Amino acid sequence: MVFSSNLNDRNCTYFIKDNIFDNVTKYTTDYKKVVIITDDNVHFIYKDLLNKYLPNALLFSFKPREKNKSLKIALSLIDFLVDNNISNQDLLIAFGGGVVLDLVGFVSSIYKRGITYFSIPTTLLAQVDACIGFKTAIDYKGLKNVIGSFYLPSKVFIDYTFIKTLPNRQIRNGLFEVIKMGLVYDKSLFDLLLTNNIKKELPNIINKAIVDKLEIVKQDPYDNNIRKILNYGHTIGHAIESNNRFNNILHGEAVAYGMLYETTNQEIKNKLLEIYKKIHFTLKLNVDINKLVSYIYNDKKVSDDTIIVPVVETIGRCDLINMKISEFIKMIGAR
Repeated sequence: MVFSSNLNDRNCTYFIKDNIFDNVTKYTTDYKKVVIITDDNVHFIYKDLLNKYLPNALLFSFKPREKNKSLKIALSLIDFLVDNNISNQDLLIAFGGGVVLDLVGFVSSIYKRGITYFSIPTTLLAQVDACIGFKTAIDYKGLKNVIGSFYLPSKVFIDYTFIKTLPNRQIRNGLFEVIKMGLVYDKSLFDLLLTNNIKKELPNIINKAIVDKLEIVKQDPYDNNIRKILNYGHTIGHAIESNNRFNNILHGEAVAYGMLYETTNQEIKNKLLEIYKKIHFTLKLNVDINKLVSYIYNDKKVSDDTIIVPVVETIGRCDLINMKISEFIKMIGAR
């Protein structure tokens, strides 16, 4: 399958197929220099694949953790590009999960006023979320995604075979973003997760989630209106990640807790918990909601002591409510 999206005068093409690297090499021949940016785990698993298809590419790799989606690693990457005389007519390839994609997208947007990059997401979370929508970001001073830009990759290559190497925890991590999409936008997707064999339906689930997000992004590329419904569960989720110093919890898991706190309709909350149980997610984190308040005030969605809150009262539909932060804090049960 092939999709496309646009941002100003830039176009992005999404290719979805198994064994995608035949397609990747087809589009790298136009570039004199190619730089692959990945993390150490992904490189270890796929080094033979990279050597086979992109033997002449330069490699930049870093440790796989949210803490490394940072200014320090971004500057290290820029140093690497400068030291290797990479021009803005060369090509960067982000090969990995959401951390890699966010970091490379951000650096691509600022390096020599913009360099072309491809995204090859290797996790379920990255395939259904991070690779779509041209948001780039790094974390700063313990705050999630506080430095970032909108910048479009030239091409995105999505290969389902990559997720076959993932542990169950990483599959769940991506599924939480899919659950969110069904909750706020697509009841049929939510029902598919609730009533069907998720493992057997996973390719169909991924396709529906990708199409849904592309539809929303096309309507609101700069996150001014309808796209804000995708923030569901993220205000609390990002606060949990920051409070935990990005340790011992994955992004999707934090969003899973966030959705529970931000869901006030008990019937919907029960259905959420039913899916959590189905995918073997046990609520073990002891969340002290009061410790999250300072992070909520620093959330990038906050303006003039108000925050736009996605509210779901009917599965598949989401309303955006302009709310005082004090009201939101009360809604989630903080003092």
